[in-house]
Amino acid sequence: MMAFVEGVGAGVEHESEAVSMMATQSRPNREWETTMSPTLDAAEFMSLSLDQRVAKCRAMAAEAERFAATAEDHMRDAYLDLATKWSELGDEMASISRS
Repeated sequence: MMAFVEGVGAGVEHESEAVSMMATQSRPNREWETTMSPTLDAAEFMSLSLDQRVAKCRAMAAEAERFAATAEDHMRDAYLDLATKWSELGDEMASISRS
């Protein structure tokens, strides 16, 4: 068992600690699920007026830009891409609204 514990990480002395550490490391990082606001619910989004959807898209773009500003390098481009996509969707909806 000691080899197993040593393979997991330094300072881990008990099997239960090692298993807990492995479980934590194997879970995907889902911090964004609880920290990103505004949120998007597809059914709710579709129930909004076109102008409200435009506003929601712009709010999502702004939130992605805020995340990009403080994101680690490997995530920054992804957040900026999301911001661009939300902005483009909002612009497209706004042009439909003006038609």
